[in-house]
Amino acid sequence: MTEGRALNCDAAVIGAAVFLSDGFTATGEVNFVGAKITGQLSCDGGSFSALQGRALNCDSAVIGANVFLRNGFTATGEVNFVRTEVTGNLRCRSAKIEGVFDAEGAKIGGGFFWEEISGAVEALDLTETSVSRLTDDTASWACVETAKLSGFRYDSIQSDMTVQDRLALLARKGERTLTSPTTKPSTRRDFDPQPYSQLAKVYESMGHRIDAAKVRFARDERLMWAAFARAMAQSKPDTFGKGTAILSLIWGRIYRDTFGFGHAPFKALRTALLILIATWWLSDQTYQRGEFAPASPVVLTSAEWLDASQQGCKAQQVEGCTMPLQLWEQSTAYRDYETFSPALYALDLFLPLDTLGQEDAWAPSKDRGAFGLTLYWARWAVQLSGWLLLATAAAVFTGVLGKKD
Repeated sequence: MTEGRALNCDAAVIGAAVFLSDGFTATGEVNFVGAKITGQLSCDGGSFSALQGRALNCDSAVIGANVFLRNGFTATGEVNFVRTEVTGNLRCRSAKIEGVFDAEGAKIGGGFFWEEISGAVEALDLTETSVSRLTDDTASWACVETAKLSGFRYDSIQSDMTVQDRLALLARKGERTLTSPTTKPSTRRDFDPQPYSQLAKVYESMGHRIDAAKVRFARDERLMWAAFARAMAQSKPDTFGKGTAILSLIWGRIYRDTFGFGHAPFKALRTALLILIATWWLSDQTYQRGEFAPASPVVLTSAEWLDASQQGCKAQQVEGCTMPLQLWEQSTAYRDYETFSPALYALDLFLPLDTLGQEDAWAPSKDRGAFGLTLYWARWAVQLSGWLLLATAAAVFTGVLGKKD
């Protein structure tokens, strides 16, 4: 039979170890609910089967040493360690589990081992479970259909799993379903950031700061999209709220791509370099086409410039005429004026302090061609991006934004 209890030790007090191993077979529930076992609970090589219920039930048990579910341990049905207190380790290794493994709220003084697991684990519930050390592998997690990790706490990790493996696991962890105030049932899932924060904290404590930053980045990106989804899913008309959500999403994506949500601040160097290269190229092309002019009032009212303006193109360049700048370059006044440098001009636009003198000496001519018109308006965007990047960088490096957990 597969129903009923094969062994009933409900609330038993056992002053030694319990061995259900080395070929032990049970058809029906093995019950240790509320039991107190002074020694270890060893189920190595044991076979537990209860198709209609719990194969091994240690709900709220207190076990004074280790729990061994290893070396051919087989369970068909639920394995229950809900609110169980284990002084030593809970070792699940080289085991086959067909059903649910529920350790919600368990307190494990040693390590939780989840290695070389086979079978089809419907759910591994570690909600609010605390262990001192987590030892696991990717293949064992692949056997788990739903991983419930909310509130799961551990102090260290011993595993060959990479940070990418961990993030893939967290990406498919179970989330609670949000109910909708409308009459239609909601299938939207919430996002719990705690498992990400826990993993990042452990990586940080173990000295893996880059991996910790990657986890925090993934967490904050999920938080960004979750906040946007919640705002857009409101059943009541809320144009202002949804508009604010869209603006927040835009800012969040800029912040992500530029500073990695504060966890990868040196991404800003790449963004700044791209802006400078684009401005450099645009400035060089604009100057080569003569769509620049000296910004000095003295030069603009000088005889040389007025003469060049009279002889050169009146507006945009056409066939047969030369731009005033190209004529003025042949004068003595040009040789004594600030030499134009597209690289320095781009840097002077980007840096907020205007310390290089290029912006004060030169200005794009918006009426003399497409390049001049583009640079005339683009320079405001370049200056604004410079202010924002430097201000945000200062906030990130001082800890105002993107604080570590």
